Amino acid sequence: MNKKFQNIKGFTLLETLIAIAIMTVAVGSAFTMAQKSLMTSYQSKNQIAAYFLAAEGLELVRNIRDSVAFYNNKNPTSSQIGWIKPLESACVPSHLTSKCDINPLADFSNPNAISSSIASCAAPEGCRLHQVSNSGKTIYTSFDSGQPSVFFRSIYIVCSPTMDCIPDSSGKSEAIVTSTVTWNGQTVYLTETINNWHQI
Repeated sequence: MNKKFQNIKGFTLLETLIAIAIMTVAVGSAFTMAQKSLMTSYQSKNQIAAYFLAAEGLELVRNIRDSVAFYNNKNPTSSQIGWIKPLESACVPSHLTSKCDINPLADFSNPNAISSSIASCAAPEGCRLHQVSNSGKTIYTSFDSGQPSVFFRSIYIVCSPTMDCIPDSSGKSEAIVTSTVTWNGQTVYLTETINNWHQI
């Protein structure tokens, strides 16, 4: 046999197995980090969506308050309604177990008809929101049977302890509005004191 070929050394089986093990650990770590990054990104996306859905809940209450003010400005005193009247039956509980959700697609121009766009939420976490397509945009609402989302929203209104929701002799009134969005065991709360600006 040629001595030239006898001196060439190759990898032993043990060296090959060690190299494969090292590569497996390195590639596995990279995949684990990528998976964690994707999960964190997904959670961040849900947190941002939940915050905006909770903010939308507060905005819907403001819209109703403003619609009542415009309605009252156009109508005689005898037919005017209280600024929080459309929300009273579902959203102004005597205790915090009564919660509601408001349809973001509702027409708030007639406050006397707004009650049909307000739903009581029986579930402890609130009303489940569904994804629906409207004019090419995706919206979340509990009033449609679109694709169920992971989000639940509830709105409740408590009259301020210092000022009742019914205007006092100075015409002022305010309420504390809380909009809550829950998903996968996480919750976002937004609370705001809303004044009846029309009577201030």
